Parts: sequence; C-alpha cells; structure tokens
Amino acid sequence: MTAASRFKAPALFVALAMVVGMLVGLATPASATFRCRITNLDTGVSYGGTGSNLQTAIDEAKDGARLQVRGVCVGNFEASKNLLLTGVATSTRPVPTLDGDDAGTVLTLASGRVQVRDLTITNGVGEYGGGIRNSGTLIMTGTSRIMGNRATLGGG
Repeated sequence: MTAASRFKAPALFVALAMVVGMLVGLATPASATFRCRITNLDTGVSYGGTGSNLQTAIDEAKDGARLQVRGVCVGNFEASKNLLLTGVATSTRPVPTLDGDDAGTVLTLASGRVQVRDLTITNGVGEYGGGIRNSGTLIMTGTSRIMGNRATLGGG
C-alpha cells in the first residue's frame, strides 16, 4: 500500500463528515417544515399556515366547537371555552402535534372543558405547566401524548 492511498480514506471520511455537518446545520425548524391546518367541523371554515392559525380558529370558534388539527402547529395556545381538538394524521405528518417551540406553555386552559384527541403536545416550557396549564376541565383521549415539556414549579 502506498503512502498516497493510505491518506485517501481518512481524507474522504473528513470530507463526508463536513458535508453531513453542513446539512444538519441547514435543517429547518418544525414551524418551517410542517404546516398547520385547522378545520372547524361545525362551520366548515379552514385555517392554514403557521401555528397562529390555531389560535385564530380557537378565538373564532363558538362554545362547543369541534376543531380538526393536521400537521404541526407551533406556538402557545389558550382556550377559555368548551372545545374538541382532534388530531388527524396525514401521509406527510402522521403525528398531529402542538409544539411550544420552547417558548412557553403549549396549551393553557383558562376555563371551559377541552377534549384533546389524538394530538401530541410537546416542547413546552413554563412555570406551572410546560405542556398544559389547566384551570378548566381537560379530557385526553385516543392516542394523545404529553411529552418533552418542562415546568419549574408543577407539571411538565
């Protein structure tokens, strides 16, 4: 084996590692990769775009409304009425998700009765509830999961 051939393998490995590192650095956050789509099943109105459309749908919904969630909704959301939030899997995003983006509590229930069905609530951070801060009535059903959240005084 010549000296030149002994140096080709390590040089190739270093070059490959640099390319992988650059690709990882270019990765986009969830909010840019996956869109959030909400449909109010009672009115037929759809809201598309970023996570803020979920808060708009909640604000515009009548008491007792049924909201269908597709994709990843990034943000901090608050409800103070009776609602049903149902996640719907898609081929591009099989786990419908509410993502707090480490910027606050994901879902705050100020009052009312909220049922969360088939949604993952993640990446929340707060004093009394990273994923959910509940001052109302919360019902978790289906495949709903609360994971990857942090709180300093209570709840995760």
